[in-house]
Amino acid sequence: MLAQRGSAAIAVLVLAALADPETLGTVSIATLLLTLYQALFEAPLRQSGYRAVSGGRAGIAMLRRLAFIGSVVGALALAISIASVLIVLAGPRSQMILVAYALVPAIVGWYLPALLVEQHTGRWVAVAARRMVAVFVGLGLAAASLLILEPVFAVVVLTCSAEVIFGALTRMSAKRIDELYEGRAEFDTSVYRHDLLSTCALSLFGWLRGQLDRVAIVAIAGPTLLGSFTLSYAVARAPADAAMAGMSNMFRSELASGLQSSDQFRRLLARQYVRLIVVGTVCFLVSIILSFSLASFLGDDWRQSLSVVPLLASSVYTSGFVWSVNALLNHVGLAKRVYGIQWFEVCLSVLVGVVMVQSFVLGVAVLLIREFVGACLTSYVARRFVSRLTVARWAGASICSLAVSCALWFVVGA
Repeated sequence: MLAQRGSAAIAVLVLAALADPETLGTVSIATLLLTLYQALFEAPLRQSGYRAVSGGRAGIAMLRRLAFIGSVVGALALAISIASVLIVLAGPRSQMILVAYALVPAIVGWYLPALLVEQHTGRWVAVAARRMVAVFVGLGLAAASLLILEPVFAVVVLTCSAEVIFGALTRMSAKRIDELYEGRAEFDTSVYRHDLLSTCALSLFGWLRGQLDRVAIVAIAGPTLLGSFTLSYAVARAPADAAMAGMSNMFRSELASGLQSSDQFRRLLARQYVRLIVVGTVCFLVSIILSFSLASFLGDDWRQSLSVVPLLASSVYTSGFVWSVNALLNHVGLAKRVYGIQWFEVCLSVLVGVVMVQSFVLGVAVLLIREFVGACLTSYVARRFVSRLTVARWAGASICSLAVSCALWFVVGA
């Protein structure tokens, strides 16, 4: 996960160095549509797949059917939507290559069941190593393509080639452990469907909460402002989001280990958040150092984008806290408790985009307020499973990082 998101951040940095904010914004729109597919199909299957794999052959068969349906529907919808947006924007014809993003759902549907089977056996290190290999090979191919093609082509080459290589390696590896699932217990499809639908709803809310501000920016101001915000967010949050997503997946596996009581869940969440603080602090510092480094050689077009990186990076502790609590609530069947909070955050996301069109810094401030208020509400509805010590750790880490970020903002961007 870290390598995958890291490569996406590298692609953003390359586009920032070789192109302008408008080009980066156009690529970001295509990526936005790709993430919508991932929120509706890929993420729910990934996050709830452990239940299906535990059901043996019947569960894996259902996973394969769902992955096939998702790949076909996702590829067609993505191709049509990206092509339509590019026609409306009337940009250079070379940008139509972004329609090739529609290959990603087909590739993911091809390897996803095998990946979930392998993760269920605890082979996280092997999976991470293969992802790392795929990303590095993809980066090499993308770098080679830059010699003869435009930067937009290189982004597509990186995304598609990395997925193909990772998928092929995963399929070959999973064949060797497939026999472990012979003769498992009968699979309860009703429980899995309920879990899948709940996860899908949470994932969609998460996409709306995290991406609707970008939709508002595009609708009001066009791709140029979106390109500026994309660079800010990539530098500030890409390392942390990658690490947090990987840790959330491991946290879900721990939740499935047979815990029953509220005390057990509280202790597990407390341990999880200690790990998140350590990893988040490292990522927070990396993002700040990277913003200072990039400011020295990127042009004035990107100065405003880099100036708000410390502020955006300070939200890493809040995001990690919310992701973990939501995963716990979904596991115990209480995901509906946060639906109202998700709708509240979705409304604030639109406000973030609207305000950002008027003032970039003020829009970032509204975003931070949205994150903080959402986390407070989430901790309240999950108070049965969240200890006061965990809340204190989250609040302390968030306040300290925000204080540091505000000081750095005056140095970099004021």
